[in-house]
Amino acid sequence: EEEKERAGEVSQAIVSHLVYERGWPAPIIVDSGNGWHLLFKVKLPNDKLSHQILRDVTHWLAKKFDTPFATVDKATHDAPRISKLPGTTAKKGPNLPDRPHRVSRIVFVPDSLDIVSVEQLRELAGPIAAERPPRIMASDGGGLAGYVSRAIEGECGKVALSTQGCRNNA
Repeated sequence: EEEKERAGEVSQAIVSHLVYERGWPAPIIVDSGNGWHLLFKVKLPNDKLSHQILRDVTHWLAKKFDTPFATVDKATHDAPRISKLPGTTAKKGPNLPDRPHRVSRIVFVPDSLDIVSVEQLRELAGPIAAERPPRIMASDGGGLAGYVSRAIEGECGKVALSTQGCRNNA
């Protein structure tokens, strides 16, 4: 119960920061049974650049809000990630008195589900993207052409994530 309460505190801090301090639209809030999900509406293509932006957003949130008792799940940044369907039971691990299986439920739905803008996402993603060291990836069989393609794609991502006025430096 204490772990779940701590996770709720982290979720509340994130909502407070994003909605009240940064002007993001309110999310749907879901009690997953074992934690909390904040569902923000975005309108992005399911491509590598979008994954990179959302990955950097989740990493920024983790860097700012993680505590020794509760953390942001940094793996939830692309379409294949599973979200707990409200009304189903979380059955991760054994059902124990101190760690019971619980039913997930919707806690809050805003009057309107507005889209988080790409600019709002980039504003959070930018500092993490700037900290990311250049990556040298192992070849996936594409040889030099594959390496060059991935390197260019990575650098284009950095430029795309940069805020206006900082793109030359990126």
